[in-house]
Amino acid sequence: MTMFSGKGLLAVEWTLIGIALILLIARLNLRIRYLRSGFVISDGFMIAAFVAAASLTSADTWLYHMKVYKPDVDFQMNHWDSSVEEKIQVYKHMGKTRTSLFALSTFCIIGFTTTVLMNLFYCRFGCYWYACFPSLEDAWGS
Repeated sequence: MTMFSGKGLLAVEWTLIGIALILLIARLNLRIRYLRSGFVISDGFMIAAFVAAASLTSADTWLYHMKVYKPDVDFQMNHWDSSVEEKIQVYKHMGKTRTSLFALSTFCIIGFTTTVLMNLFYCRFGCYWYACFPSLEDAWGS
């Protein structure tokens, strides 16, 4: 099994961040300038997700410069040659990163579960997928 080097990992991550930034700017430009629909809450969530991804990529860049991404260093940072101060600094930073990842993961799981449950139980079971109704109002029984 081949592994990414630290430089390869950073190249892939920053390339994907760049593509995401281009798509985010294009969406906001289309929505605000051409559709004139203004800034909506989904735009805020997209910007928050982009900021989270960029911050995690910058954390990986920082860890790469701290020489954590060497081929012989495993996920527990065994065989990492550093001073005690550097290890304390990295472990403190990783604790904050782990906390923010837990919060974002919990938010995503709750949002996904809420969306699925609303699609299933908001109206009679399966009305969004039942093709015999000519309109959604007929499916709701009004």
